[in-house]
Amino acid sequence: KNLRCFAYGPPGGLLSLEAAELSKKFVVSTVVNKEFSTRLSINSIVQLRDGVLSAIQINQRSKWKLTLSHILSVLRLRPIAEVVLNSEEEAPLIVPSFARSTAEEPPENLPKLYPPGKIIFIHRNEIQASCCSSYSGSNYDVLLAPNTVFDTIPVAPEMLSDHLPDTLVHLLKELQPIDLSPGSHV
Repeated sequence: KNLRCFAYGPPGGLLSLEAAELSKKFVVSTVVNKEFSTRLSINSIVQLRDGVLSAIQINQRSKWKLTLSHILSVLRLRPIAEVVLNSEEEAPLIVPSFARSTAEEPPENLPKLYPPGKIIFIHRNEIQASCCSSYSGSNYDVLLAPNTVFDTIPVAPEMLSDHLPDTLVHLLKELQPIDLSPGSHV
């Protein structure tokens, strides 16, 4: 009756939809921008694998150079545009998740699983962020997100850094105070 859980970037492939709904009574989860962990599920990994294999087949560049450039980009050692997309005829390695069809169905025989609890989604406002410092609270929107929207893994340089605990702590300090208790509304 008094159980409360604060979940930081919980795994996405964790609960059935019914269990995810029931967990909203005592769990509050946080998801920062493009962090990958809340989007990890069997379905999203299969979808990512298929996207990568498809992109590799159509891309004419050296595969080791593409892999290295994306690793350097994710580690923020080099901008991806400088390494991969500097040629006009070059297609991006992976289609951004917002450009994909939302009607794509998960692979057959794989259960759809969801992250737990009420999800507080701290989303970077790209328009404001382009002119301001990267962690200013005004660059982020705090949203109450349904458990069902974290079904694809966005491939972006910040997908790892958004999952780091210091990112969440810094953002929570910068943002306006919000009530994260399970019975509250954002």
